[in-house]
Amino acid sequence: ALALLIVAPAAAHAARLFSGSRADVAAGRAQVVDLTHDLTDRMPLLPGAAPFALHPPVRLPDGTGLTTFSCGEHTGTHIDVPAHIRRGLPTVDEIAPVRLVSQGVVIDVRMRVAANPDYQLTLPDLEAWEKQNGKIPPRALVILNTGWHQRWEDADRYLNRDDKGLMHFPGFSVEALKALLRDRDINGV
Repeated sequence: ALALLIVAPAAAHAARLFSGSRADVAAGRAQVVDLTHDLTDRMPLLPGAAPFALHPPVRLPDGTGLTTFSCGEHTGTHIDVPAHIRRGLPTVDEIAPVRLVSQGVVIDVRMRVAANPDYQLTLPDLEAWEKQNGKIPPRALVILNTGWHQRWEDADRYLNRDDKGLMHFPGFSVEALKALLRDRDINGV
């Protein structure tokens, strides 16, 4: 799993352009937000994923301690790269590091998710949010606050499987994702 750090505006309009420099953080114009979930043996896993395991430490001949962990590639907070979806698209080593530090833009949909666990942000929802908050800036990380993170400690609630084993959870519609990528040049969701 990868620690995900986001540089976000502090007390600034959500859609303003923001450089995200260390000077901005030091001056209080921005804050660094760590969205990483802790790696534990209790976290939710996709079907077939290897569980997280922390192996006993080993002492190397020079006295250095070495701890090893193992888990499936889709465990915990991580980056799903475009190559995961289709061959020929960028792999993680082909993503410029500057695209991994972003202004965070949060769209809160907790009320809609409470009424429908399969809720998907639509293009009209996205446009309505921008009308109220301003256009999402280029290279932003769009965070959909679904409230689902509150289920993290309970794998059954998090995976939310029905009687047939099908998982139900909120997300982005394909239409909204295409608009975010094509028209707003976002870094990720």
